[in-house]
Amino acid sequence: MKTIYKIMSVLVALPVVLLFLANGSGSAGGYSGSPGDNNQTCTACHSGTPTVQTGWISSNIPVSGYVPGSTYQLTLNANQTGVSKFGFEFTSENSSGQKTGTFTITDANRTKLTNQNKSVTHKSGGTAGAAGGTISWTFNWTAPATSAGQVRFYAAVNATNSNGNTSGDQIIKTSLFVEAAAPAALLAVSPQQADQGSSATLTITGQNTSWNATSPAVQLRKSGTTTTIAPATVTVNNNTQLQASFNFAPNALPGLYDVLVNDLVLAESFTINQIVPALLTVQPNVANQGENVVVEITAENTFWNGTTPTISLSQSGSATINATAVTVLSNTTASATFQIPADANTGLYNLGVNDLLMPNAFTINLVSGIANVSASSFKFYPNPATSFVTIETKSGSIVRIFDLNEKKLIEKVCFDIYENIDLSQIEKGVYIIHVQHDGKNEIRKLIKK
Repeated sequence: MKTIYKIMSVLVALPVVLLFLANGSGSAGGYSGSPGDNNQTCTACHSGTPTVQTGWISSNIPVSGYVPGSTYQLTLNANQTGVSKFGFEFTSENSSGQKTGTFTITDANRTKLTNQNKSVTHKSGGTAGAAGGTISWTFNWTAPATSAGQVRFYAAVNATNSNGNTSGDQIIKTSLFVEAAAPAALLAVSPQQADQGSSATLTITGQNTSWNATSPAVQLRKSGTTTTIAPATVTVNNNTQLQASFNFAPNALPGLYDVLVNDLVLAESFTINQIVPALLTVQPNVANQGENVVVEITAENTFWNGTTPTISLSQSGSATINATAVTVLSNTTASATFQIPADANTGLYNLGVNDLLMPNAFTINLVSGIANVSASSFKFYPNPATSFVTIETKSGSIVRIFDLNEKKLIEKVCFDIYENIDLSQIEKGVYIIHVQHDGKNEIRKLIKK
């Protein structure tokens, strides 16, 4: 009978010994004290009532919260005076008690995964505490790819008395709750507006963005459309700030724009202002019939560089006078050469540059001091003339032709009452015919076509 009792005693003690040996190399899982583990702790195998201790879990998760998909370091610190051997189980859950995130072992000699890799526990090599009854375990945790809301870390620590059985141990529960960081977003852009045809460097500020060492795709999108404007350059200042330089075309669509950085949108946050081009001055602003004149035109909000503007003078009921040469001096300044026809209508003319109009900006005057009708003393024809003009006057008359600067170009003595004068060597324009006879002088206006 004694032999039977001895065998029965061994059989009763064997499961306890096996359980102790198993727990010495880590928890079987499901004993972290979390709601998802049905609040079970090591007391399922070890005697005693669990106590609660705060501040034993630390991490490098920022105060602003975890960022989905990011990896953080977690440390479980235990401190129990007089204890030299410890064990633990650690897990993470959402507010509904569902396991969340992924654990990664960083100290394979002292820790391992358990509970279908949803928890961390000790190995036999990770149970010895330091003098004074302290111990710590460190491992990594990767947040879920999408926000799980508040994440709750739970741990149950067994501070053993090293008596080789399940009695007399101290079970301590601890926890740490962390919030999800606010989602990545665009917060501000500065400046918030620019004019058509201008250049601007926009400073864009984000929240919980990670732009360092990346090349963010930045665009301005016309609100309510698919029309976009790409920047010339993008410079990342830090994880949450970048600068984008834009060159806005003179014909860029005015109005509200959305700011886009990768898949983030700051709606209706930027405005392109419409500019109104206008002609300001023309100098000189007067010329005579038949005169060649070079004028300088100034404007505002124009973009003439790299173009050849069409410049003209127009008057209702008259032929348009187009510039024979145009030189662009700047975006807002140009010079134009006009050859005013000798028979041009006199009066006020509108100045046109492309589709811009400056009303009544230029005056064409009649050549002063020259009669515009024939006199009985001499006649000449045709007028306007092309290659020659016939003078009908008294024999012995002297005929001279001057330009409008009073430079003499032709002089001829008429030995007959009809004299043809060759005009092939003079340019088109307005000239003065001077006829002298018997001490009398007559002048008339001649037009060379």
